Amino acid sequence: MLIENVEYDVLLERFKKILRQGGLKYTKQREILLKTLYHSDTHYTPESLYMEIKQAEPDLNVGIATVYRT
Repeated sequence: MLIENVEYDVLLERFKKILRQGGLKYTKQREILLKTLYHSDTHYTPESLYMEIKQAEPDLNVGIATVYRT
């Protein structure tokens, strides 16, 4: 599914719906993942996305497994 020029709030609601459908919980960590990707033009590997979030949000308890699952 290609999403272009979607307002963040609309995208967040779609993201929450997809998580529920997949049996995953909505968490602050997952929202930060989405927000990081939304506001970036970078193509991340899971590891580089994890490191970006750890640097930007050092107090956020996010694990590499969360990046892979999300």
